[in-house]
Amino acid sequence: MIQVEHLKKTYVGKNHAQSRGIVDVSFALPSTGFVFVLGKSGSGKSTLLNLLGALDDKTDGKIFLEGKDLDSFSGEELDSYRSSYCGFIFQDYQLIPELTVKENVSLAVDIISDLKDKETRVQEMLEKVDLAGYENRYPNELSGGQKQRVSIARSCQKSAPRPL
Repeated sequence: MIQVEHLKKTYVGKNHAQSRGIVDVSFALPSTGFVFVLGKSGSGKSTLLNLLGALDDKTDGKIFLEGKDLDSFSGEELDSYRSSYCGFIFQDYQLIPELTVKENVSLAVDIISDLKDKETRVQEMLEKVDLAGYENRYPNELSGGQKQRVSIARSCQKSAPRPL
């Protein structure tokens, strides 16, 4: 379960101008199920997700995972949290242009483990996102939707949750 208490994010720009990304947000997410984050453009949806995924630093407030404050996590625990509990599908795909579809997805598998069945796992994920047969294509040879599905296949390469 993820618990958020009084989460705040303020951005400081040039000339020390401040803009608020998130102002005093509190909620609890269940351990299972789906949650949708809805709001107008600029309302803080991406900021919230980046904070929950420990990709950005908050200005104030607390985020707890299973009762443990993310602020107390070591670097290794944060890595485990990101690889076991969070999957990110970025708006701009974040694909490596010099790598093929297969290599982009394989990269995530390499990060989480030394799987002997890596080839099988990558192929299964590509089949699930309807990209079988696209393994040797490069990102510049794909449509936007196909790039998004490569990103989804890559984000689904999860390790088994480790105790934190």
